[in-house]
Amino acid sequence: MGADAVFAFQLRNPIHNGHALLMSDTKRQLQERGYRKPVLLLHPLGEKVHYIVEFMLPVENLQIAHNLLTM
Repeated sequence: MGADAVFAFQLRNPIHNGHALLMSDTKRQLQERGYRKPVLLLHPLGEKVHYIVEFMLPVENLQIAHNLLTM
């Protein structure tokens, strides 16, 4: 993967704009500090995650969102 920094974001609900802003701003700040390839570790948490993934959001959509955020 070649990451020189890893930043983690843990959530129990679907990603929304506020989450995306926090994640992209963190990546920007790391790059400004000289890291060339910071990588996001996105970790779903909580008892509702299975319900959210299975009944509300297709896994493919979660994978697309994850890929976009970790580019």
